[in-house]
Amino acid sequence: MRLHHRVLGCGCCLLFFFLLVPTVNELMWNRSICHSENSGIIASSALSSNTHHTSRDILMGLPKDNEDSHTLALSEHPDIEIRGKFQKERMKEFCKKHVFVRESLPSDPPTAKLFYRHLIFEEHTQSMFCFVPKIGCTNMKRLMLYMGGHLPLDTLDWPWVEDSKYLEPALKHASLMNVTLTQLQRLTMMHTYYKFMIVRNPLDRLVSGYRNKIEPPLDFQKQDSFPHKIKKEILMRFQLREFLQWKQAFKTKPYNISVSFQHFVHYLIYTPTEDLNEHFQTSMDICHPCVVDFDFYGNFRNFSLDTQTLIKKFKTDPRYYRDESLHGT
Repeated sequence: MRLHHRVLGCGCCLLFFFLLVPTVNELMWNRSICHSENSGIIASSALSSNTHHTSRDILMGLPKDNEDSHTLALSEHPDIEIRGKFQKERMKEFCKKHVFVRESLPSDPPTAKLFYRHLIFEEHTQSMFCFVPKIGCTNMKRLMLYMGGHLPLDTLDWPWVEDSKYLEPALKHASLMNVTLTQLQRLTMMHTYYKFMIVRNPLDRLVSGYRNKIEPPLDFQKQDSFPHKIKKEILMRFQLREFLQWKQAFKTKPYNISVSFQHFVHYLIYTPTEDLNEHFQTSMDICHPCVVDFDFYGNFRNFSLDTQTLIKKFKTDPRYYRDESLHGT
């Protein structure tokens, strides 16, 4: 049952991405699926532009042949108001086709804390951003915190500002879970602020998360801290013999040990969503787009362009108009 729900979640996240950004490259993926085989998961795609639309295309919300040009034009329209309106309509269609447990904003504190934890707001521009790890979230958080006056301009260029003394207090102040906010204020913001998030091909994000956080060798001295703690758990669950041999040899003849991508995927499949680190939870689970009515979904492929468009919309300091500080990872 757990495997079924995880595969379903993977499929829904793929559908969520493709319906929002059905550009030429994504349309070539019109047969992309997530399915289980033995104890693994395979993402398969028929990269062909000559395939006919099937029931799967309809399920994915892809346009019919006579709608391709119009849909592509709207999905990449430079005016984010026009593109956002198109995206909202697509999301409504998507959410109607799929059943989700939650249909309204939470009010009880424990649930609300989990639901709102990735939302940060800025009062002056009345904007709200849902950040998802590995989708350019660090730079967008910097922008939001700078607009709110929580970070000085020079911190925008700091390479690891998330480790600085400035970021954590700034995020607490800008978080929708700020303890000074009432539930009524949160609900009012949710209904009136301009809400946006960035989307990315979920398979690309998965590989990026693995390469950045999991693939580097396990550090014996840091095995109880993130991300080494996760590496250790995966090794103990799926590569136990290798892990024990590595641990035994460490003091006499140390060598590197790494988590394979296959076992990383096994870990994702067989671990409950709520127990996964935020880097490996889906955008659907983090931002709840079928509950939160987002006004705009930026595209990670066009991260710099979409970010600059948002900067212009919010009338932010033009000194932030620097491509090198708007890259995503």
